Amino acid sequence: MRLGMSSWPLWIAVPLVIWGGGPTLSLANGRSPVGRVAEEPPRYVRSLETYRVPPVVLVDQEGEKVALASVLDGDKAVMVNFLFTSCTTTCSVVTATVARMLEVLGPEGRAPRILSITIDPTHDTPEALQAYARQHGLGRGWQLLTGDGGQIRTVLRAFSALGGSKTTHEPLMFLRTPGSRHWVRISGFPSAAELAREYRRLRVN
Repeated sequence: MRLGMSSWPLWIAVPLVIWGGGPTLSLANGRSPVGRVAEEPPRYVRSLETYRVPPVVLVDQEGEKVALASVLDGDKAVMVNFLFTSCTTTCSVVTATVARMLEVLGPEGRAPRILSITIDPTHDTPEALQAYARQHGLGRGWQLLTGDGGQIRTVLRAFSALGGSKTTHEPLMFLRTPGSRHWVRISGFPSAAELAREYRRLRVN
């Protein structure tokens, strides 16, 4: 099946976060809604999952090859999200939230390595990713990745995020500490402060 711009399985501008420190969140079985006020729906849902990072090699906005497994299984804090550069809704919101989270963290915000993986590789060339980074003022520590359609599908499938379409994808973020088997899966729209709190909780535990 050929991946195109109009029909794309996807999981989001997904931040996948690997952070320094030891294994962290201890969640009960099932999913835990966060940010519920009165009868309003929760802003996001958090769960603990186990995934295996596939051995794919992607390309960043500078045209450099990036072995995904070696980066995500490394010893540095990392936040990864999946997006597509022509998105004007969900992806922009998640990108802005992550950028604001780094500001909230202050000096701590220099620790996590951020990776944003496109879900529209046909359109999102390294040059398109560079333009997106400039448009949103993303710093040098924020790496944007692309690849071929098969590679992107493999990554989405690995994180149980394959489904929907490019324009109706679920907003997802994934966090993990180095050495841990578990990922914290965040579905929804946490605020920058809530995302910073999740990061700090990982670092402390």
